[in-house]
Amino acid sequence: MINKKKWYAKAEELYQVQLKKKYYADQEAKLAQELQALSDNDSFNYEEFSYKKVERSGAISYSSIPFLKEMDLEEYRRPGTIAWLLKKKVTASDLCE
Repeated sequence: MINKKKWYAKAEELYQVQLKKKYYADQEAKLAQELQALSDNDSFNYEEFSYKKVERSGAISYSSIPFLKEMDLEEYRRPGTIAWLLKKKVTASDLCE
């Protein structure tokens, strides 16, 4: 039998970590964008920091290749993954925090 109080407490703890993770991911993106602008959109080194611009080719859209549509690509598929998603209903008290 599931202990609902323990489950709720653990779900709330995970949810709070997810909120912090999103906040820091947003902060990281903002700071990286600012640093990119300060670097004149190019690689830059200063003292112990190295900020390197790395460009990669885009992904191939296999579904747009006509002759591949007729092939069964399942034998080339890597193993699947399992993901767990936690969502929380937003209440009025959450908005006031």
